[in-house]
Amino acid sequence: MFSWYYHPMLQLGQDSPLAPQIFDLRGVAFASWTLAAFAISVCAGALIRPMIPAIVAAMAAWSGLLVAVVFWLRSHYQAPLTGTGLIDPADETGQGIPWILTQWWTQPGGTPPGSRKSPR
Repeated sequence: MFSWYYHPMLQLGQDSPLAPQIFDLRGVAFASWTLAAFAISVCAGALIRPMIPAIVAAMAAWSGLLVAVVFWLRSHYQAPLTGTGLIDPADETGQGIPWILTQWWTQPGGTPPGSRKSPR
C-alpha cells in the first residue's frame, strides 16, 4: 500500500527510492524487516519462556539490528558517486534527488571558500 501511495511522488522526482525515510517501507526491504522481526520474536519466545521478557528481548534485538543497519551498513549499499555542479530535481531520468551524504562549495580553483593560497 505504501509503495502504491508514494509512487506519484517518486515519478515526479520529489524523492528518491533510496531516501532514508522511505527505503525500509518499500518493496523487498519491508518484507525482509517484517520477516526478521518475526524470526527474532519466535527465537526470543522459544528461548525465554515468559511472554513479557521475550517481547522486550525481541524488541531490543530488532532495534539493535535496525541501528546497526542504519548507521553502519546502509552507507555501504551502493558505491558513492562524486559529482560537481548543482543537482536538478526535475532531471529527465526520473531518478529524483539522490541521497546526499556530504556537500560543499568550492572556488573555481577547487579550494574551499575562504581559503587563500599563499602568495608566491
